[in-house]
Amino acid sequence: MTTINQVTVYQYAQTAAAIHQLKTDAYKTTTHEKYAYRSPDAQTFRNKRPPQSLIDSGWTYTKVKFQRIESYMSPRYAQWQEYQNLKRQATLCLAMRLILKANNGLVPEKGEIADLLSMGIFRSHARTANAQKSLAYASYRRLRKLENRLRNQPERFGEVQVWVMRRERIEVPHVEQ
Repeated sequence: MTTINQVTVYQYAQTAAAIHQLKTDAYKTTTHEKYAYRSPDAQTFRNKRPPQSLIDSGWTYTKVKFQRIESYMSPRYAQWQEYQNLKRQATLCLAMRLILKANNGLVPEKGEIADLLSMGIFRSHARTANAQKSLAYASYRRLRKLENRLRNQPERFGEVQVWVMRRERIEVPHVEQ
């Protein structure tokens, strides 16, 4: 039987993987070469001549290779809106986890959300009190919907169970079977 906590972790993992994929697709670099002053450990270089003390310590004028960033995830990127939506989903999943942790893995009653808000458990995910309240109740609604689906249609969460089994097998390699 799949628990609501496992489904929440699964949803967060899927969202995080989608965010990572979007960012990797957006990140493009090209390799360039030029002449510059390189440090003795060959980790850094400067375009302008360094002070004589650095040159005496081993800085040399030579050809260096470097990566120039061509594109990355930014508001100008074509899939920026999708990225923002995925980030909101991830925040919502994390808030759902906070609610479950605070209530020992059970979905609380609606009246208990106010107590969780006053405890301040949503401060790390939302700055203002209104944003915290909005996030808390949105994540609560999503938890209730998820709980009802788990109760009424557990067969819909077969892939979650497979994911959990695979994850447990990977995380605990020292257990003998």
